[in-house]
Amino acid sequence: APGATVFGIVEVSGYVLDARGVARVTLLVDGAPVHDADINQPRQDVQRRYARFYGEDFPYDPGFTTSFLASNYSAGSHTLGIQVTYSNSDVAVLGTRTVTVETAINQAPIGALDSPRDPAVYGVQDYVSGVFPVVGWALDANGIRQRVSPVGCNPATDATCHVLADIEVMVDGMVVGQANYPLPRPDVANAHPDVASAFQSGFQMNLDTSTYTNGAHTISVRAWDTEGLSTVLGSRDVFFNNGYATLAPFGHIDWPMPDAHLFATSCQQGGLPSGLEYNTGNRIEWVSGWVIDQGDQLRFTGVKYVDLLLDGVLLKSTSTDCGYLSRFGMNVNCYGYDRTDILYQYPQFTADAKNSGFFFAVDVDYLLNTLGIHKGLHYLAVRVGTQDPNRPAVVIDQIPV
Repeated sequence: APGATVFGIVEVSGYVLDARGVARVTLLVDGAPVHDADINQPRQDVQRRYARFYGEDFPYDPGFTTSFLASNYSAGSHTLGIQVTYSNSDVAVLGTRTVTVETAINQAPIGALDSPRDPAVYGVQDYVSGVFPVVGWALDANGIRQRVSPVGCNPATDATCHVLADIEVMVDGMVVGQANYPLPRPDVANAHPDVASAFQSGFQMNLDTSTYTNGAHTISVRAWDTEGLSTVLGSRDVFFNNGYATLAPFGHIDWPMPDAHLFATSCQQGGLPSGLEYNTGNRIEWVSGWVIDQGDQLRFTGVKYVDLLLDGVLLKSTSTDCGYLSRFGMNVNCYGYDRTDILYQYPQFTADAKNSGFFFAVDVDYLLNTLGIHKGLHYLAVRVGTQDPNRPAVVIDQIPV
């Protein structure tokens, strides 16, 4: 605001509406360009206030955000503004104001709670169930305070010792856990280029909402800096909606990446001399990932089998095809591989998370030349069955290859 005293990481945000469209917003300090702002940010409040700008030939998200470090400037009065370059190359300076820079004041962390979403920005209120990712970012000029877990451990010598940032997730005002931090956030780095730690400023905690009563709750996130200052980065009123139907298994295909190309050593359809799967010389790709059962029926908790599907047709199943493959020197087409990274993200599922990995071996030559699968686009999917005999198997992830 005009006349404000600013310190630490000084956030500069706003919006620009113009029929010409906005190509660039540049931050100015004392008339000199500093860097470009991150533009095309959603602003539902602006959309509601200026509805005539939407539904026309030039709809766009009008918000922008950026920042500068107060420590880069001398204490005292400075002038801020933005230089807007429109899509037709017109240029205008807007929002000029005078602020007082203070370099001796410590600032509490800044950041945002991205998930659950902010109804004021996105126009929706989240209904959540099962394991819900609480996601956002946090920055501090002096750094986010960290600690080790378990208390007193040494991460350099103990593989079970983790460094946790003091970014606390709260439900209805009670701290329920620490978020994983730092995580990559290139969008934050784009908005805050002066802050070296901005690229690794993301946090996430996977909150198990099934341990709470259904209905209205408040999720908040609080961050602490190394000087002992804290701030609540955001609070969201949400509705927990858990039941048998919403607590299905979940997981992810880690490899291959979507749109990957799976190659064979030969495309001579009609059968190789041996026609054997996993034959010497065949090109074998792998499909790996993880899956966790979050079912609320404790008698039947756990994954029973994992199926690999190609275009909806069963290709491999851990229930029938798990076995040793000398080419890989390990068991393939199996479930239960160690995934300490998943345990770190989902500690509430203990052994299920630690042993949540699956690994399938896919003989591409066998698919093309013996089974006659055509070259081109296909879909790989992973289907999971649980110990609960009444819950049908569900597809937890699908990718094009």
